[in-house]
Amino acid sequence: MQLQEAVIFGIAAMALHEMGHVAAARALKVKVHQVGINWKGPYIRRACGTTTQNLAITLAGPGMNLWLAFMFYRVSPNFALSNLLIGVINLLPIPVSDGSRVLQLMRKLISLSDGTVATTATPITGGAEVK
Repeated sequence: MQLQEAVIFGIAAMALHEMGHVAAARALKVKVHQVGINWKGPYIRRACGTTTQNLAITLAGPGMNLWLAFMFYRVSPNFALSNLLIGVINLLPIPVSDGSRVLQLMRKLISLSDGTVATTATPITGGAEVK
């Protein structure tokens, strides 16, 4: 894969990743305030949903990339690879990633299901800034 193709496919994969979050938020009736890009990368600002909504919205971005990787692996292997990398890297539980948020939300759901009170130092917003 040449550099130009890698950059184009990478940008497309990131944009489609964010659109996965937006589509899930809209489908779950969670208001999306803004979609943008800053020095950290693309982002969405949305209202805070329930824990289950936040989990679905958070998983929708990497899910979109993994679905695209599967759908395009024969038609455009390089586009598929770009989506696979974006999807898998975003599922790693590193700070400010979707994977980190998924882990927090899963812990919250588990603690709520066993009757204990969930405590977190910061509000869990599924990666979105809450207004």
